[in-house]
Amino acid sequence: MDIPKPLRVVSIVLIVLGIIRIVAGILGLIGLQAFLTENPNLITQVIIENFVAGPLILISGLLLLKGKAIGRILLIVAVVASWIASFVISKEYSVGTLIIFSAIIAILFLEDKIKQYFAEKA
Repeated sequence: MDIPKPLRVVSIVLIVLGIIRIVAGILGLIGLQAFLTENPNLITQVIIENFVAGPLILISGLLLLKGKAIGRILLIVAVVASWIASFVISKEYSVGTLIIFSAIIAILFLEDKIKQYFAEKA
């Protein structure tokens, strides 16, 4: 069975989001150099949210594009780790990010064609 279109679309969206996170991390480190000496927690948050979660999201998208179910689990790990790190470091809830990624995760687990595709592969 070929990879369903909804899975391809979600995979491409995740790849783009992963790349955006990595680029945002690079730009954040460049732009925040003056603030990093005053707030060391900021660099930790930027690194975790962008240089850890970003590549995990990117890899998740690539795995899903190849039809690997482990990409779904990797995405959950990336989102939860990023959200927990953000809360622990800055005491802020990044609700917008959580909602967006929760919607993507819901699509990966609840969309009929995707569920059927991974059920047939198992």
